[in-house]
Amino acid sequence: MNFSAMFASLAAIVDGPTPTGPQPLTLHTPVRYDPGVLSELARSESAIRGAFDDFMRSVRGLAAVEAERSAAAMAASLRQLHREEAIQVYPVLASRFADDPEVEQAVSEARQDQFGLVRQLLRLVENILESARHQLVLESDLYRAEDLLLRYFENKQQFVYAAYRATVEHVSRQERRAPALLGSLTSGKLANA
Repeated sequence: MNFSAMFASLAAIVDGPTPTGPQPLTLHTPVRYDPGVLSELARSESAIRGAFDDFMRSVRGLAAVEAERSAAAMAASLRQLHREEAIQVYPVLASRFADDPEVEQAVSEARQDQFGLVRQLLRLVENILESARHQLVLESDLYRAEDLLLRYFENKQQFVYAAYRATVEHVSRQERRAPALLGSLTSGKLANA
């Protein structure tokens, strides 16, 4: 996936926070670095973790109906997080690193890894729900689900959010190359098992 091609038609980046506070996210949301975005995303992550914790408690208590509700809330929160990132984070990264295909590729691969982890997590959650209906939940499945969610959030922090924070440091076109960032993105890549 080439971020430059995807977002070539978007407006030029304007550094600085949104002057009127949080705005509804649309396809017409301006492409700009906003220091408040990561705090907003942290709140979304907190909602996902809360729904996941509710899911785990319900499954361990063999409350299948409550577990299904929590799983649905978690999936909805994941979709919302992906939407927020797609509108507020990835266009900024595409704009900032358009002239650095290596960083662009590393961020793209990190994003693909995240989607892979989420797919694995949601498939496992479905299997756990089916097991809960029959009261045959394996503790190893619960540990694996916790591990997948943890790896998902670690991947976001280590790669994508770090790249987003680094965009503020690149004030001119000549400074957009980020070899140190590239090294951290490519050397510490999480394995997508």
